[in-house]
Amino acid sequence: MEYTFAEYADMYMTFGLCEGNSRLTEAEYRRRFPNRRHPCRMTFVRLDQRLRVTGSFVPQHHNAGRPRNRRTVYVEEEILRAVEENPQISTREIAHNLNVPSNKTVHQVLQENLLRPFRFTKVQPLYAGDNINRTAFCNTILQHVQNENFLRRILWSDECTFTRDGVFNSHNSHYWAMENPKLKYEIGHQRKFSVNVWMGIINHNVIGPIFIQNRLNAAGYLEILHEVLDNLPLARRQNMLFMNDGAPAHNAGNVRQWITDNFGNNWIGRNGPIPWPARCHLI
Repeated sequence: MEYTFAEYADMYMTFGLCEGNSRLTEAEYRRRFPNRRHPCRMTFVRLDQRLRVTGSFVPQHHNAGRPRNRRTVYVEEEILRAVEENPQISTREIAHNLNVPSNKTVHQVLQENLLRPFRFTKVQPLYAGDNINRTAFCNTILQHVQNENFLRRILWSDECTFTRDGVFNSHNSHYWAMENPKLKYEIGHQRKFSVNVWMGIINHNVIGPIFIQNRLNAAGYLEILHEVLDNLPLARRQNMLFMNDGAPAHNAGNVRQWITDNFGNNWIGRNGPIPWPARCHLI
């Protein structure tokens, strides 16, 4: 059973009296109307948002040509309450917990209440000084990009590390909200190595993959560099800048010396001619 227009009006008036504080509104509405159904606090928030966006108190239900199953006000409020308590909950889990026939029904309720699923973005955690170093690196690159061929000359490289920590699936992990909360998921794969895959890219040309079965160390990384350099055309090697990030195996003294011997000052890396900021990943 839907709320009446009078109930919607009283709910919105109470929300205004409480200056948009949904928790106070919920308590005040219970006090003023003890004999009515008592909506959860998110119902007041959705009511306000719906009125601002659609100009109507009533949810905009789309006619699918079939009568709805189990679409009561109670079920809709329980769906909203579940998302409020756990914004990362899946529609399938909500449908199972509330005995709703289909997760599509849950998804429809959330959409009608102007909620959208936002995805996580994987990022490295930042530490003191990282922002300064990254800004300095960006300024250095900007000084060089006036030459349109500069970025095309860089061999960008990195490893992907597979560990036993599991995989964070950013496609299946989401967060229900009205506005994008710009969520981030911190990863720390640079600090541990097990099975590694090295790849590089230069001017849209992919180099690799090269698989490393054991823990990556300076000796193993030098073997990769020898293999990469041996398979590059001489003309490209003479005009190339090499990007070498700050992983421990990359920053060993003999590795940096080898890179300097082969590329001179034309390389980017930790303690290199063009410093590469720590914990900076290629996207």
